[in-house]
Amino acid sequence: METDFLVYNLGPEEQYRQETRERMSLLDARQVKCLISFVEWLREHPHWGEYFPEEIEEASRFLHALDA
Repeated sequence: METDFLVYNLGPEEQYRQETRERMSLLDARQVKCLISFVEWLREHPHWGEYFPEEIEEASRFLHALDA
């Protein structure tokens, strides 16, 4: 359940993107890269990768945009 919550928050819907960007701006580059690594791990995991692949992909896109 906590993993679901985290992934949904790392790939917010359009209406929540600005608020999430503001919250994520408190993280440094190393922390953002850690989250990217975690999301990439989820993508490859047998359970999580099949459970909600679209949400994982959205979280990955959002985090990479923050890292740019």
